[in-house]
Parts: sequence; C-alpha cells; structure tokens
Amino acid sequence: MTQPEPLFSTAWERDDYERQKRGEAPLGPMSQPAANTNRELYREPDHGNGAFYSDSIHVTERGGIGINCGGTVYVKPLREWWKMAAAPEAYANVMLSEENDRLYEDGKLLRAAMQHLLICGNHIATHRTDRWPDYKLDGLTREQQVENALRVLGATQDYDMWCCWSGMMQTRDELEQSLLEPLDGAR
Repeated sequence: MTQPEPLFSTAWERDDYERQKRGEAPLGPMSQPAANTNRELYREPDHGNGAFYSDSIHVTERGGIGINCGGTVYVKPLREWWKMAAAPEAYANVMLSEENDRLYEDGKLLRAAMQHLLICGNHIATHRTDRWPDYKLDGLTREQQVENALRVLGATQDYDMWCCWSGMMQTRDELEQSLLEPLDGAR
C-alpha cells in the first residue's frame, strides 16, 4: 500500500519534497524568486552597463520613494525627499547637529573613562616602589619600556603591577591628547 502524497502550503515545500525523494538536498524558501512589489516610475536608458544598473525611481509597497543610482538604492518617505530638496543646507545641518551631539556624548564617555583610569592608576601607584622605572621613557618604544621594566624588576609581582600602572598611564595620556584635539563644530 502506498502512502498518500503530503499536502504542501507552498511550491518550494513541494519542490524540496521532490528533491529529497530523488536523494537531492532541499533548497528551502530562498530558492524561489521573490515577487518585486515596487512600482517603477522612471528608468534611464541602458548605457551598456545592464538595465539593472540603470538609474531609476520607484515606489515601494509601503509608499516609500526609492532612488537607484548605479545599483545602490536609497528609500525614504516622500516628505524626507521633499525636505532634502527644499532646504538641502538645513537638512545637512540637522544631520551634522545630530552627529555633533553624538560626538559630544562620546567625548563625555571618554572623559569619564579617563577619570576611572586615573583612579585605578592612583591606587596602583600607592604600591609603587623606588625601583619602578617611569612609565614613559623618552626615545624608547613601548616594547623597549616593558623590556626595561622586566630587566629592572624581574618577573615579579612588582613587574606585573608596573605593567598595569604604566599601561593605564599611557592610555590616560593618549585619551587626554585625543580629547584636547578640537572637533569641527564641537561644543
């Protein structure tokens, strides 16, 4: 007695079932073409680079306006495109203002991180001995400074603490320097 064929809700399920009966691997839902729900309003003529890359304008299923230039598509609501066309400087200023606000907040976070580093460095420095070399010796790379500290302190807990302390101090210096550099339009 043969078993009845199963019921399928989609064509790809049926195709995958047939593939498996033949001993082939199923392809799944992504193997089926998707319906293009965009309504094209305009397409430039093909200039030898293929119609897919021809510049075009379309309306999405949800009402967004899509502009395709060279294969890259930007979709925005109609009012957003209008704002950009009506006042490009104002739109650009809004975008810059939002970016400046983000950079300002990032700067506050970096300053807070620098404060935490200073506190940690100060606590470690209370265990500092006279044998500790300075964390920043002119003319030496970071690797040479670490090698110098190992030579002076040996492979000891003092050396481990020096590595932590000097790393924090150097990070603090680098953060401090980056925070002192002005940002365009920063507060």
